[in-house]
Amino acid sequence: MARPRQFDESAALETIVRQFWARGYGATSVRDLEAATGIGMTSLYNAFGGKREVFRSALEHYSERRTRECLREIERLPSPAERIRLFVTHVTEAALGDPDRMGCLVINTAIELGPHDPEIAAIVAGYLAEVETFFRRNFEAAQRAGEADQSVSAADAARAFSALMFGLRVLARTRPHRATMEGAARPLLGLLQSAEATPSSPAGRGDEIRVQKEEQNE
Repeated sequence: MARPRQFDESAALETIVRQFWARGYGATSVRDLEAATGIGMTSLYNAFGGKREVFRSALEHYSERRTRECLREIERLPSPAERIRLFVTHVTEAALGDPDRMGCLVINTAIELGPHDPEIAAIVAGYLAEVETFFRRNFEAAQRAGEADQSVSAADAARAFSALMFGLRVLARTRPHRATMEGAARPLLGLLQSAEATPSSPAGRGDEIRVQKEEQNE
């Protein structure tokens, strides 16, 4: 009978995420992961596999905790235009609230490994496609609700919003200035019309989601 694991896998993955996030894939060794988690190399391999498999698990954990959970919460808002605005605000605030300028693990990985690692590039592309799908679905819904410019292709708007999100995380690593980042977002947000305020979508709702995400990052 296999022995039960003597560590919290989710907590270990969070520590592993932070190691790869801070140093990148190439500069992080299995010894670094062992030291950071306090878990022996054999136990790490038994739980996750080799370094590459550990990294893939870390990417999945990061995407689930940092992106998908946020999007699921945002999708509860009744206004599709407000969903888009709130996600843009969330990414902007996350980038500005990044004192170590670590950026986004997925984007960092795309830059570090994407050009020469087709398998990792495909995994990253899948994560980025999830964000683009969110924008396209909600921009189309906003157009149907009269909350978005009807003359703009929803597919093009989704690509533009996605490029903005990823660009903001890169920009914040060198120029984390609010005026610059909000100015970059303003033209695209101008495609959205203001929806009437509803009890479930005041500004405070965005604050609540941002607080939840900030608590996860502590």
